[in-house]
Formats: sequence, structure tokens, C-alpha cells
Amino acid sequence: MRGRSLFIFAILVVSALQPALGRRVVDTDGRSWEMQTTPAGQTVWRRGTTASSPAAAAIVVTAPKHMDVVAAGAVFNVTWTSANLPANDWVSIQLFRGRRVHRHAFVGAVSHGVRNQGFYPWLVEMPESAGASQDSPLTLRVTSHSDRSVVGDSQGGFFIACTNCTTARY
Repeated sequence: MRGRSLFIFAILVVSALQPALGRRVVDTDGRSWEMQTTPAGQTVWRRGTTASSPAAAAIVVTAPKHMDVVAAGAVFNVTWTSANLPANDWVSIQLFRGRRVHRHAFVGAVSHGVRNQGFYPWLVEMPESAGASQDSPLTLRVTSHSDRSVVGDSQGGFFIACTNCTTARY
């Protein structure tokens, strides 16, 4: 019974202090609590998100796009945006056969490490891999060096067009 009385006392104190606290407070564990009013007019406190939890890091590849045709022997700008990664982060760019990375074969590394500046001028070569020809869709993956779980894949599949060019071993 003592625990219940203490809980009710705490509710009364918080309710009395509500004008000074505002509609949202953070407890000592970093949890956010928000004051809400029910349709019946009662004031209740509901748990919100953790105040100290950082926003998720992300990479989104913006080029090449689905169905793009990239010319072998030319320079193509691979572009991406990133969020919530360290300012001095580096990324790797890898080439995969297929429209989805997890289901298809690794072809090779386009770059083992470039600054996370949102673009990379790629000198495109036709992959030597038998399954990665101008008729086979490809996907680029950009991976953060500071957190290898943060990756971005080009959407859909793109193609490399080749006329009288040599193949490259990535």
C-alpha cells in the first residue's frame, strides 16, 4: 500500500508542477514523458522517445539510377547523400551484379576509400565477371567506414554500355 501512496503522491506533485514543467519532461534515465489530456478531460503522462537517442545514420545513392546506361571508358559521377555520419568519414564503393545486393554476386571494388563528400568520379570499365555484361543489371553500394552497417545501394539496376572496349578486373 505504501508504494501505491507514493505513486499517487508523485502524480499529484507532477500535476501541481505542470505549469512550471511544461508539456514534456525528461526523467533521470533520459526517457521523455509527455503530458496529454484524454477526451474525458483527465491529464495523463505518456512515455515518449528517449531524449538522448541519436538519429540514425544513413546513405542514399542518387546516381546511377534505375535503368541508367553508363558508357564504359567514360567518367561517371557516382553521387550520394549521407546523414548523421562523422564529418571526416570515408566510404567504399562496390559493384554488384543484379538489382539487389543481397541476392547477387559481388563484382568488385570501385573504390576502397574516398571522402564522404557525396560524389566520386568513376572511370567506368566493363567488368570481367562473366555475368556482368551490358545485358546484366548492376548495383553500386556505398558503405561508411566509421559504421559498416550504414550502406546505401543504387536503386533498381543500371547498365554499362560497351563498344570495342576491354574488360576490367575490379
